[in-house]
Amino acid sequence: MLIASIGDSLAFGTGAHGPEDGQRGFVKNIAEAVPDSKFMQFARPAARLRNALSEQLGPALLVKPDILFVTGGMNDVLRGDFDKEEVQHCVDQIFAAGAAIGALVVSIRLPHLDTRYRLPTRINEIARERINEVNAAFDHAARWWGSFFLDFTDHPWMTHRSSWHIDRMHPSEAGHRALARLITPVLSQMGVVVKHEFSVKQSEHEYPVTRASNKLAMTWWVLTHVVPWVIWRSYDLFPQLLMNKGPNAGRN
Repeated sequence: MLIASIGDSLAFGTGAHGPEDGQRGFVKNIAEAVPDSKFMQFARPAARLRNALSEQLGPALLVKPDILFVTGGMNDVLRGDFDKEEVQHCVDQIFAAGAAIGALVVSIRLPHLDTRYRLPTRINEIARERINEVNAAFDHAARWWGSFFLDFTDHPWMTHRSSWHIDRMHPSEAGHRALARLITPVLSQMGVVVKHEFSVKQSEHEYPVTRASNKLAMTWWVLTHVVPWVIWRSYDLFPQLLMNKGPNAGRN
């Protein structure tokens, strides 16, 4: 069985720093637990849905995966040129292509940012509206093509602080294992054998700042890592906010 992933940092495994072999995201965890399976990674951090469609989907289809994991949308949400029609087009094309080769396509619902961040009201309104539109695009495509669009946003494992990296944007290693564990029953229903029960407890080698009790150190890490990251990802969104555009700012 061949398992592949396309999309952004979630499928890539950002936030899950294994002790020896780098990123151990939820897809890699699942692939390693499926007997006689091979995993091929096409996702990359910072990818938008247009990148997944134009750059990643083609190579992924060439290997003819049995299961195709698709994540994305948050990098679109954070940009000034967000376009819900483009998002819907990209998602539809990806799901249609996966269905055409007989792949089981699996995707995951985006959680709202205000469940992990205290955002200014205006930014929160824009983010919520856009995330709802991304989720609606995935939900529509999954229903149309008979694929899976899974919602774990309210599950206790995914709302617990230990399930998130300190940046609160990416799952921690424990969070990725929790996703793998939550997805396993769905795969089992489709006849996929997953011979491992993933632990949702934080392990000793996990990113040390997530275990720190020193709030000053954690605050400093956020200021020096998370804030620059958000500014870099959203550089063309903030000028529009300053120009007092409404919640539909940046929509073509």
